[in-house]
Amino acid sequence: AFLDQEAPELFASYDKLWEVEDPEETPYKSKYAARELLEAAVARLERLTQEAPAGDEDIERGREMLARLRLYLGKNYYFCEEVADAERLFNRSLEGYLRSPLRLVPEFFVYIQDAFNQLGMLWCNRQGHSQGMNYLRRAQVMYERRPACVRRGAE
Repeated sequence: AFLDQEAPELFASYDKLWEVEDPEETPYKSKYAARELLEAAVARLERLTQEAPAGDEDIERGREMLARLRLYLGKNYYFCEEVADAERLFNRSLEGYLRSPLRLVPEFFVYIQDAFNQLGMLWCNRQGHSQGMNYLRRAQVMYERRPACVRRGAE
């Protein structure tokens, strides 16, 4: 129910909050509200995936959704200038995706590239150009060497 019904509604609500332009006095008010939505969803989904019976086919989908939520959370924290937390979330997202058997699904493959790109920009902006370029190169190599199933899915 969460993955098929609630998650799309969650992302729609998040997007609406993300688009709000906050006043200068409270520059991140809507972003913090959006973050709360994602953090609640992460907590709920972590619980659901832990409680799911072994062999449940939705476990991997749930883990993928956790990785995606962490990627979105990382972007939120980065936008709100909380770089260390953003980095932690980007790394957790990337780890979740790289461990997933769903990583070659075209939609999810793109999120892995996004995580590498986010980490690359984060490191470049904190003057860690060597490490930043390493992440950006990985995203570029993924793009150039993407499997045929990903190539077809993106066309």
